[in-house]
Amino acid sequence: MDSQSSVALQANDDSHQQRIHELEQQVAQLQVQLKETQKHLEQPQRDTLFRVIFDSAGVGLAVIDTAGRMTAINRRAADMAGYTPDELVGTFCSKVIHPADRSLFNHYLAAFLRDEPVEDRLEIRHLHKDGSILWVSARWQPCVMDMAR
Repeated sequence: MDSQSSVALQANDDSHQQRIHELEQQVAQLQVQLKETQKHLEQPQRDTLFRVIFDSAGVGLAVIDTAGRMTAINRRAADMAGYTPDELVGTFCSKVIHPADRSLFNHYLAAFLRDEPVEDRLEIRHLHKDGSILWVSARWQPCVMDMAR
């Protein structure tokens, strides 16, 4: 084999290596896109499952943001307070907490958000829409979720 053929083969080999590298990059990009697509396809199913469990729970459940606003509340919790879920979502928890227990609730919430040790259960009085008082055993559970939908 002459030197000219050797140079041509080397150039051809370099070209193939470059093309292989480009194809590997494209495959990697497609894999990332596939994972993102799968995640988006599965999210509505997870959201639906969460909603069904949340809304049909036999106990009152509320999701509270770091400011103390209810971002989601199930029918059972709203019924206990004499409201509809729509009346409570977006309002501060203080709306349904007895005035004498609000500072205790705020103390627990603040400590919980600072990741300080707190009891996972808090006995507080809630106010019903009609003014009556209901004792509630509230439990704290950290979670990160998007309830904007």
